[in-house]
Amino acid sequence: MFHRRWFHHFHSHVPTFSGLQPLSNLPPGETGIVVKISGGHEFLSRMVALGLSPGVEVTVLQNHHHGPILTCVRESRLALGRGEAQKILLQVCNDPL
Repeated sequence: MFHRRWFHHFHSHVPTFSGLQPLSNLPPGETGIVVKISGGHEFLSRMVALGLSPGVEVTVLQNHHHGPILTCVRESRLALGRGEAQKILLQVCNDPL
């Protein structure tokens, strides 16, 4: 289990960036850097276990704007439910793959 103080980093103040968007809004081929993950202790633990944490690059492989979103995280494919993806805020990169 992770120490509570470690999770404080997920709730710290995030500066506003022009390209900040929830993962659920990104089209296929778009890449972003995780800035903030919102949610409870269990959700945050699960996201970290799956390799998602602030600073990690995420590329959307498939997003039909309904159902799960297929992403590439740390060279692995990861499917996330739409509700989960809405809780993950990304700084969108300028150069989509």
